[in-house]
Amino acid sequence: MKITDLLWVLTAVLLMLAGIPGKAAVPVNIYSGEVAVEDQSEASRNKAVGQAFDQVLAKLSGRRQLTGAAGVGKFRADADRYLQGYGYQRYQVAISPGRQYEQLRLVASFDQQYMDRVLRELRLPRWSPDRPDFQLWVAVDELGDRSLLGKDEAYLRFVINDSARRRGFPLEIGVASQEGPTARLQDIWGGFVDGPMKIARAGGFQGVGLVAAQARAGAWEVRWNLAAGADRWSFRSRGASLADAFSAGVHRAADEVAAGYVIAATAQGQWTENIDVINLAGAQDYTRCINYLQSLSLVSRLEVVEAQAARVRFRLDLNAAPDYLYDRLRRNQVLNSLGSQLPGAARTFELSRQPQ
Repeated sequence: MKITDLLWVLTAVLLMLAGIPGKAAVPVNIYSGEVAVEDQSEASRNKAVGQAFDQVLAKLSGRRQLTGAAGVGKFRADADRYLQGYGYQRYQVAISPGRQYEQLRLVASFDQQYMDRVLRELRLPRWSPDRPDFQLWVAVDELGDRSLLGKDEAYLRFVINDSARRRGFPLEIGVASQEGPTARLQDIWGGFVDGPMKIARAGGFQGVGLVAAQARAGAWEVRWNLAAGADRWSFRSRGASLADAFSAGVHRAADEVAAGYVIAATAQGQWTENIDVINLAGAQDYTRCINYLQSLSLVSRLEVVEAQAARVRFRLDLNAAPDYLYDRLRRNQVLNSLGSQLPGAARTFELSRQPQ
C-alpha cells in the first residue's frame, strides 16, 4: 500500500471513530449524584441538590470527603443554577437479609463544564473519567462453609453496588453460572488474580477484584485483592456487620484506585506530544490502536502526521502533562514502550499482542 493511501485509510478510520466515546463495561455517570429525600418538596430538593453536588465533586476528584474543603461552600450555593436536570427514583433498599424498605432519592445531573471549572478553581485533582472497571468476585466464609455471593443475596449486593455508585467506582459483581466461566473459590480466597483476570477481560472488564469475607472475633474481616493492567492493590476492611465491612472496603478500593489515576491540579492544562507506534500488522491493528488512544480522556485530539509501512506517528493534544499519558500507557499495557533513540525524539511504542 502506498504511503498516501495509508494516510487516507487512517484518516478515514479517525473520522469513523470520531465522537464515539469509549464504553466501559459498567458505565458510571460521574456528573450525577443521588441523595435520599423524605419527599418531593422544594425544601427537600434544595437541601439534596447541595448534597448531590458534594457527591459529584467527590466522584470527579477521587476524594471521599470534601464538605469542609476551603471554597466549596460558594460553589455549592450556586449548584442549583447549574442543574442539567433532576428527577426522583424509588429504590427497594435491603437493610438485612429478608428485610427491605422503599427509599425515595433525588437524582441530580450537573453541567459538565461548570463542574470541571469548579474542580480547577478549587485546585482539586481530577480522577480520570476513563477509570478501569472491575469484575468483582465475592466469597463468604460462614462457619467454615465458603461460597460465592449469589444473586439471591440482594442485601449485600445492594450495599456493594450502592457504595460503588456513590463513589463513581465502576464495578460489577460476578455470579456463578453454568453458561459462562466462574472464578474458583481457591483463587478468590488465595488472592490469585491471573485466572479471574482472564475471565474479566473476556467479559470486557479492565480489572478484577477478589473479595474474601470471614467472621473473626465477633466482627467481619474482608480481604481485597484488585488488579488492573500493571497495577495491584491489596488491603483489608472490617466491620461489625458484613454490610459495614463491604461498604468500608468499596470506599477503600475507590480511594486506592483513584490515587493511581488522579491528575494533580498543577498538571492540568494543554500540551502536544508525538508518539510512534510500530509493527502494526494491518487494518485491525490500526483500528485497535486509534480506538484505544481516542478512549483516553487525557487525549483531547488525535492526528496522524506520518505513516510508513508498519509505523505511524500520532500527534496528541493532551489536557494533562505528558508524564500522565506515559504513566497511563504503562498501566494499561496496550501500547508497550520501546523508548526513544534520540533526546527530544518521539517515544516509540509497540501494540501489545496480549488481549486487554
